[in-house]
Amino acid sequence: MTVNASVQFNSFVDFAQKSMEAGSSKAVARADAVEPGTGGGFATRTIVAAPDKAFKLSRSITDKAKNDVARTLFQKSVIEMFGGEDRIPESVKDAMLLKDYGAGKPLTARRIMAVKEAIDQSLAKSAVAGGLQRVNEFQLARQETKRPFPPVALTDDQMSMAADLVEKHGKGLSEKGVKLLSNFTVTLFACGKPADMSLDACVKKYAQDVSKWCDFNPGDPRFAAVDAKMTEHARSVLDEYLSPKFNKEFDGEGLHQSFRKDASRASFFINGQDPSHGTRTGDAVIEAFKQAVPREHRRAISSFFSQTTGGAMIGMSQQRALFPTAGLPQGIDLSKVEGSQMLISSAFGYDDPFYQIPKTQHNDSVYTLNVAPDGRSAKVTVETKGDIFFAAVNCNNVVGSFAWKQEYEFDLTGDRPQIVSAKVGQTFEA
Repeated sequence: MTVNASVQFNSFVDFAQKSMEAGSSKAVARADAVEPGTGGGFATRTIVAAPDKAFKLSRSITDKAKNDVARTLFQKSVIEMFGGEDRIPESVKDAMLLKDYGAGKPLTARRIMAVKEAIDQSLAKSAVAGGLQRVNEFQLARQETKRPFPPVALTDDQMSMAADLVEKHGKGLSEKGVKLLSNFTVTLFACGKPADMSLDACVKKYAQDVSKWCDFNPGDPRFAAVDAKMTEHARSVLDEYLSPKFNKEFDGEGLHQSFRKDASRASFFINGQDPSHGTRTGDAVIEAFKQAVPREHRRAISSFFSQTTGGAMIGMSQQRALFPTAGLPQGIDLSKVEGSQMLISSAFGYDDPFYQIPKTQHNDSVYTLNVAPDGRSAKVTVETKGDIFFAAVNCNNVVGSFAWKQEYEFDLTGDRPQIVSAKVGQTFEA
């Protein structure tokens, strides 16, 4: 089930919430001035308190007419949200008390909030039902690994409890966030919880975590402080790779041994071409790389054109310091840097008993190299996809998926290659 945003419905809810907070649950809604739509939206009516009162023995024809106008407007806003009257859940219709429409009866703040709560509960039930289906689809997809992944099944009572928890803690989350929270909550009932936490506390914590995660592209200003630290670390790593200390990591043609190994088992694109053409010998990839990159730049670029780049993402996703280098002997801890909370990450085990295993596990990576036609710059892009695990208690059920993108830009104009920037992006799905 999905609902459309309705400015008009929100104006009714805003009136009702303010009335309830003021202790006036029986305040009567009245449609007032017309507000023009913004951004191409429809015009709406402001909602104010009427001089009419609930449960009056009699009321004037004028009051009855104005009550009908307010009720009709409210009903239309609910229909608009669900995309048709026939799509409104029965529980929401029951909360609306449809028999009172067209009868001149007042629409009270308490009734508006009852309808809102019914909508929230219906959406939560739908989200949990969808979560159960999605989690089982994840389980079915993993059967290809030849390991038994039994389907997740919940009783009616568990489904109802799960819906209550998603409704309670899912407020303010994006649609994607609610789906991920639903997937987690369904799995929580199936796999169990930490012994010292209630179901409510578990769902609350996960909702708080999910509320921070974002989709963002490399270069997003919200992640700029993390990118700056990533760049500092990447430069220090490059300094080490170019030092005599690491000579043994490279062959006579200046190729890092990890790149040579990955050439036959990963996907590579070089200057817009797929040199492997579906083969896995690695020879074509290595030859294309040598053709694209001069001998004096191979050591620098091949160091980042392989799974060696994965260490930074694993470190960040587990809230651990990036590995130390000669220039940064303590490594760099990014977990407290502004913007780092946007990344799907968590400590686990002793550092965070709620999560017993890492929350993310990456699968395949795709490596792309683009060298400028003049040879003065180059960019290495690493795109990695993976699964988001339930992780609370030692259960490796999948609740979502993610994709990370790393971009490393090189300046090749001087005697020694330099890293201009290191940037990270992320998307995730429930």
